Amino acid sequence: MMKRRLLVLAHRAPVPPLTGEKMRLWRFVQGLARNWEITLAAPVDRAEDWEAREALSGLGVAEILFGDLTKRSRAASGLRALNSGAPISLEHFHDPALAARIAEAARKTPFDAVLLYGSGGARYLEALPDPRPPVILDMVDVDSAKWEDLARKSSSPMGWVYAREARRLKRVEEDLARSSAACLFATPAERDLFAKRGGTGKLLAVENGVDCDYWAAGKSMASPYPDDKIPRVIFTGAMDYPPNVEAAVWFAREILPRAKALAGPFEFVAAGARPAKEVLALQETGVRVTGRVEDMRPYLAHAAAAVAPLRLARGVQNKLLEAMASRVPTVATPAALEGISATPGADLLTSASASEFAAALARLLLDSRLSALLSANAFRAMRDRYDWSSRLEALEATMLQALAEPPDQTQDAA
Repeated sequence: MMKRRLLVLAHRAPVPPLTGEKMRLWRFVQGLARNWEITLAAPVDRAEDWEAREALSGLGVAEILFGDLTKRSRAASGLRALNSGAPISLEHFHDPALAARIAEAARKTPFDAVLLYGSGGARYLEALPDPRPPVILDMVDVDSAKWEDLARKSSSPMGWVYAREARRLKRVEEDLARSSAACLFATPAERDLFAKRGGTGKLLAVENGVDCDYWAAGKSMASPYPDDKIPRVIFTGAMDYPPNVEAAVWFAREILPRAKALAGPFEFVAAGARPAKEVLALQETGVRVTGRVEDMRPYLAHAAAAVAPLRLARGVQNKLLEAMASRVPTVATPAALEGISATPGADLLTSASASEFAAALARLLLDSRLSALLSANAFRAMRDRYDWSSRLEALEATMLQALAEPPDQTQDAA
């Protein structure tokens, strides 16, 4: 039987799949390729993403359309957006040459459906001829709310920019959700937040998953650390992402000294690509900043504990799913845990204040029985609740249902 044609539009290509944002799309494309003929179109604004292009062929993608934005200036994008009134993110990720290639592909053989991954690629929908095929929007989480949070926390002139982006992007999100056959979110909480903020349409929650076998394999890999005489406490993620930067700095300055006073010496490892200058500066205080690593599994598996000290968080924190699937005892803030089905005190420890966070981490480092119990419970929770196969089945069913029904419901898909 001939496969239906699906156009996947993304504001960034899902390669390499080293962040939660990219991993979700990578898994979705991998699952949908079984029953859909997929054309994936995305701009590329980082050289390493362009170099990883070939990896997509292994997912079964039929056609790959990339736009080259590696030389585009964010400042120039901001100025264009200010002149046009558009959100900066939509302006930055739009490439007219890529839009032309999308239009040509649609003219040659019409698409049956479109999966728009994130609002950042929304302008590429304009390249599709009328009548436009049904669009399924995966908003993942409510980006406009994230910009609002950043604006409230900012004491610099950038606060005005963040607030403007929040207002403009909120209107785009609402228009997209209302006109799409379905609008997906990574958690029921994000779906409900969008509805509470005035969003309408067929709003569905399709949660993230985690490959437990993949992450558990880190235990059998060689340690990336010079020696195992001193415990390592690890925080993972893209280290240029503002909430991760803030979390790393807060942990290093406020939590780390308290935890060391209670538990004795250990090394804090900030592991992730493109560390911001604030993160790099932490090296002067003894923090290990890795930059991009080829494989995060051994870094997690050979750590004594993982931390997620996020005070600004939206959607599912894949860093938590990965740490727990790696059988690493974990401490997280309540904000980081929101949207994840795990039990504080049984699967991991949670604390909001610096002093409480330090005390919880010290407990893990000093109590091997507690660490082993939490590690085992966390792995079981990930295996039982977050297997990717169930998520992909829910996505497939959601797409087929959304294409057959009008966009007028709010519900859970998984």
